[in-house]
Amino acid sequence: MQSTNARLVRLLRIGLGFGACMAPFRLAGQPAWVSIGPDGGSLSRIIQDRSNGNILFSGSTNHPYKLFRSTNKGGTWTGYASLPGVMYCFVQNPKNASELFGGYYGFHRSTNGGLNWSSNYPSNTYFQDVSADSFDQNLLHACGQVYDGSKYAMAYLKSTNKGGAWTNSIVSSSEYGCAYAVFVDPKNSNTIYVGGHVNYVGKVYKTTNGGSGWNDITGIVTGYVYEILVDPVETNRVYAVTSSGIFRSSNNGSNWTKNAGVAYGYVLAQDKKNRNALFAGYYNNVYKSTDWGATWTSYTNGLYGGYCNDVAVDRSNSSNVFYLCSAGFFTSANGGANWSPSNNGICLADITSVRVAGGTSPVLYAAFYGCGLYKTINPMAKAEQSQAVTWQVFPPFYSCENLTDIQILPTNSNTLYAFEGGG
Repeated sequence: MQSTNARLVRLLRIGLGFGACMAPFRLAGQPAWVSIGPDGGSLSRIIQDRSNGNILFSGSTNHPYKLFRSTNKGGTWTGYASLPGVMYCFVQNPKNASELFGGYYGFHRSTNGGLNWSSNYPSNTYFQDVSADSFDQNLLHACGQVYDGSKYAMAYLKSTNKGGAWTNSIVSSSEYGCAYAVFVDPKNSNTIYVGGHVNYVGKVYKTTNGGSGWNDITGIVTGYVYEILVDPVETNRVYAVTSSGIFRSSNNGSNWTKNAGVAYGYVLAQDKKNRNALFAGYYNNVYKSTDWGATWTSYTNGLYGGYCNDVAVDRSNSSNVFYLCSAGFFTSANGGANWSPSNNGICLADITSVRVAGGTSPVLYAAFYGCGLYKTINPMAKAEQSQAVTWQVFPPFYSCENLTDIQILPTNSNTLYAFEGGG
């Protein structure tokens, strides 16, 4: 009879690979592939379906590119469809929920809720952010980089046929640059804000004529600009989230105020039911403001996994807040005060090392790149069809958590060595 350890090693040999994902088929006479986790992995953006708020979409940021879908607000997920590429920007048509748009190198469109995609690849163009127009469903606004013959420059891009073709406007032609954020005035499609950096200096630009000319409204804003948000009712309220903090303006970007207490941020979301409530996401943290961004409170309880890729507020219930990072999807049911991972069905974990501590009851350790160290004391449960494999994540013990290997001391299985190689 095989020992438990021998069976576990055999399972690992046939089962663990990128993301601990197992193939859904087998050759005749070969053992079946079994996914034992840990669930999770890096996802790009959160889309809450406009026609059914229980449905969420998100796409993987690493190969294999896949669209994940939840029908219960992130409680469980399914690998819904393959994506033609990474979706660093991702948006739904506000007037047609079956249409999804996004891309990075290349731009992609689905007309059937993400099941199938058509693509085009404008030459020397990279898309970083996209916004669907509030009035014209054929009109898309995007930003990123365009090669102008000598360098990649900060660019605004516009499509009048749902991404089928694009025209670009170089926002700043003087130096190398990149635009990370675009936001269109909800009441006036000709007023557009773009943020990013020019020659590695943070910049905010604004146009009032649909992109034909741009004004530098950076003012006191410092740091790379990663997100811009305009209030949908009081459109004079504008926010810029940067690597130096959060800045806000009450006069359409003519003047800015820096908010104290926020070191830096990546994304920003507004509560649609309570517009003075804002959520900013950054590394293992969410900041919340209930006074239009004047003051902020940090919420970290339950969060882990590194850089925040997105944060969103449930349109129908402001207590529900969603958060994405390299560890996957997190949800809060109390306005961000507490967080729990909810990655059932997301099989994207980048496993860099797996070690087994011997004994009659083996313990399995897995290094999840960018998310730290995981442990399970029932690694054979799923293979034996007794129960689900349960994983415990260790508290962060190194700032970036990019573990490349782990070792177990042969003379004491409770002593572990972790190797970090992510910089």
